[in-house]
Amino acid sequence: MPAPASALGVRAGDILQLDAESSTFYMEVTQAPISEAGSIQTAWQGNLLRLDHNAEQISYKISYVGPVLRAGDPLLKSFPGWLEALTRQGAALQQRQQQDLAKLPEVVPAASVHVVGSLSQLEGMVGQDASRWCTGSGPSDSPPSGVQYQMQSAGELLALLTGQRGVAMVQLHVGWDSGAPQPVHNPLVIPLLRQAVTNPDLCVAMSSAQGGLGLTAMLSAKKEPFKSWAAHLASFGAQAALVADSPYYKLLIGRVLGYKEEHIIAHIQSSNGPGQPSKEVVAAVERQLAALSHKKPSLPWNTSSRGKRKAGGAKGQQGLR
Repeated sequence: MPAPASALGVRAGDILQLDAESSTFYMEVTQAPISEAGSIQTAWQGNLLRLDHNAEQISYKISYVGPVLRAGDPLLKSFPGWLEALTRQGAALQQRQQQDLAKLPEVVPAASVHVVGSLSQLEGMVGQDASRWCTGSGPSDSPPSGVQYQMQSAGELLALLTGQRGVAMVQLHVGWDSGAPQPVHNPLVIPLLRQAVTNPDLCVAMSSAQGGLGLTAMLSAKKEPFKSWAAHLASFGAQAALVADSPYYKLLIGRVLGYKEEHIIAHIQSSNGPGQPSKEVVAAVERQLAALSHKKPSLPWNTSSRGKRKAGGAKGQQGLR
């Protein structure tokens, strides 16, 4: 059983599970400690929160600090259209924020706050075996839940950053449903995006829907074929504007993202019927990918021809170009 947060040396990058009555909240620790009493700052659903530890009552008081992302944040400028999408739907997002904050309890027992994961733990897991975040889910796989679900996007980004996958999609803005959570605010996604923007070996293509109703970042290695493949997905609005209902688009997107072929086929057949994708569809996808780049995908993409792993981007270097 995870230990209560008050009993551990909570650090930035830790993931907290907060149990309150019938609700469970997952928060990313952004600063710790921020007081001699052991108070910590966390990020949850795009909000910065302060958890003040009360040793006498053995509890945490939760208070709102501010938004995770502000208009002047350089991260927003690294992804064209993101700030505009947030500005355009500012009123709806503010209403959603108030609804989210109203769900939080004001005070919780310290024993109900547990450390259930961390960035360093996730880095170790991805480094040991990244398949969970690279190959897609198969028909016999249980869908991720709990903290595993919350950290799925972070794992996919780490897999990209460490060269284990060539393309990763991150939904920056879901604007067609004001009640939907924003996936970009899942634990650790924002700090990993900050790493990505300083990596000179990565680039981004923006996939958008008209009117700012959806915006997805197609992050990829600059190495071919990944760069051209990611740009192609962005060109027709994958995830942001296009719902991949047809076998063609499901197969195309699945192959670009590096999923296992049997997982892609099982997914297509579950929704489009047996016998799919047809030979004609498979041939069409293969022609399209070949036309985009003559290079064959090779992973890890950050390994040189001599078998040496390239170093990641350092702070201060310009990435995502």
